[in-house]
Amino acid sequence: MYKRRKTQDSPKSSESQPQTLCSCQAIATDNDNALQCDACDTWFHPGCVNVSPMAYTAYQTLAEQQQFSNWFCSKCLNDKNVDRVPPRCRQTLSDRIDKIEHHLTTLNNKHDQLVDRLDELNENLEREKRRKNIIVKNLSPVESTNDRDVVFRFVQNHLGVKIDPSSIDSMWRFKTSSATDNDRPSLLGIAFNDLSVRSSILAKAPIIKNSSDALVKIVYIRKHLTKKQSLQAFEARQQRDRSQEEQQQSTTSSVVNKDNNRLNQNSNVRRDNINNNNNSTNNNILNNTQQKQQKTRRYHRLSNRY
Repeated sequence: MYKRRKTQDSPKSSESQPQTLCSCQAIATDNDNALQCDACDTWFHPGCVNVSPMAYTAYQTLAEQQQFSNWFCSKCLNDKNVDRVPPRCRQTLSDRIDKIEHHLTTLNNKHDQLVDRLDELNENLEREKRRKNIIVKNLSPVESTNDRDVVFRFVQNHLGVKIDPSSIDSMWRFKTSSATDNDRPSLLGIAFNDLSVRSSILAKAPIIKNSSDALVKIVYIRKHLTKKQSLQAFEARQQRDRSQEEQQQSTTSSVVNKDNNRLNQNSNVRRDNINNNNNSTNNNILNNTQQKQQKTRRYHRLSNRY
């Protein structure tokens, strides 16, 4: 309840219902200054609860402005079971909390959008930086020869592409990422000034697999991809492998079904042939039996006649 001075309009200050105040047991009058506990609704003299006149005036001002300024007596303040949030404050606090939560949700959504946009810009920047680059894997360095000459010689001899030295902007070796990579040549990165040279090298790179030289055959040339592009390429390969595996399983299943159907057909044909042979044999036996019976009856008739 608001902290306020008792007035003549207060029902608790009327002469018919005198109000007993705090520990002094004084009867309230219309001219008394008093504070009401927001938990037990008991009135107290400011002096009896050590509230200075300045503090009481501040409480009075807040009450007149209809602002929340809770005050509790010492008994209610020390009672853990007392609800220190007045009912009239609870809804307002709940509304404020809802507004704050809504504002936080909006800020989080904007933050996520900004992060996604920043990631997209960084990805586009990285792709633009690597647009003219290639990566060469398993190209061994040669003693007393720099990597630039090694690349020129390899590309010209095995890919048939002549490179103008001015078309290469920069060249570098990547650091090995693990101990197992120490035995292998580190990756070689090449940045070109001319996209046509890069495109020619990438277009003819697959012919390296057909080389008879084992050291040349293991060399692999690819685009300089970002982490996101590498992940997308890996997922695409997995999807392609799964599709091929499913297609092979489907083909194998189809072949097995055809074989089973053919075996079933052959089995049915053999069974029909056996049944036909059995029927033919039974018919022959029956015919022979009938012929013998007819001969026997004819013989008996002739015997009886003579």
